[in-house]
Amino acid sequence: MLPASATVSKGILTFNSVENYISLIESEDETKKTELIQILDNNSSYFSLKSGAKLGGNWVSNAKALGTKEAEVVETNDFLSTILNSDGMITIGDHFFKIDFEDEKVYVLPVSLEDRLGDLQNKDLSNGDIMVFSTDDDVLDMLADGSKGSANGRTMLFCSDRKANDLKNKEKYYEYSDNIAGVDYRAKIKHGYQKAGVYFSLMTELKHMDRFQSAGNLTPWSASNTEIYLEYYYKYKRRCRSGDNESRSSKYEAWDNKLIRRHYESTRGLARFWIESKYEFLERDVTTGGRFVEYTLETVKDGY
Repeated sequence: MLPASATVSKGILTFNSVENYISLIESEDETKKTELIQILDNNSSYFSLKSGAKLGGNWVSNAKALGTKEAEVVETNDFLSTILNSDGMITIGDHFFKIDFEDEKVYVLPVSLEDRLGDLQNKDLSNGDIMVFSTDDDVLDMLADGSKGSANGRTMLFCSDRKANDLKNKEKYYEYSDNIAGVDYRAKIKHGYQKAGVYFSLMTELKHMDRFQSAGNLTPWSASNTEIYLEYYYKYKRRCRSGDNESRSSKYEAWDNKLIRRHYESTRGLARFWIESKYEFLERDVTTGGRFVEYTLETVKDGY
């Protein structure tokens, strides 16, 4: 059952207030997000952005091919790609939102104009009531401050602080094989900054996958558990807030097919950030039991 603060209406996840949405996003209790993901995954009337499958190397959601940036969200952010429906839409308080990751735009329509929801879905800007923001705008704060959009020269009232650049993300692949078992393995390792206008995240992750060699290169990779350790350092400054947040960890570990840590999740973006990630994981091998491999991603920073 969905929490009292949320419902699914017209195929869109709907939060009854901005405050309840922010409380969930910024909650340090990850079980709340996990439970919401599980509930929506089992809701047969709700099609999330991630609800499709990878067909022929391309992500498809509810029979709609996803763009490159949409597919990246699906692959790296289970929570965000669940709370957005297959059209990238969500309702928060008094507004409908459509997030377009490819164009890096957020389209907004008051819920009082529900009869024009189709215009929002189609990004029909002949409807002058649709407001347009950038995905790196703090959209909820700007709406609360009276803004009618930041696109096309419209005035941004909320804040003039710099906006962190999300284009500096680093992603690497590490591949190895166990020829005795006939299995190829792949580790995808990434860290960086994600932005969606109503959601921002500073994250690091490692995903471990396998595929039988006999299956061929067109067969998708499957999740494969292994032992994973993470050492990290991060520093960031929230937009329009003084002071930096900073932390370092010597070990963060998991036995899973993935290790994902989000150092920051909020509805307000970052002005600057610095992130370092060093992973150690067990190479699987049926003969020797495997060996540990260390992999350090290139430091990503913006504004420092």
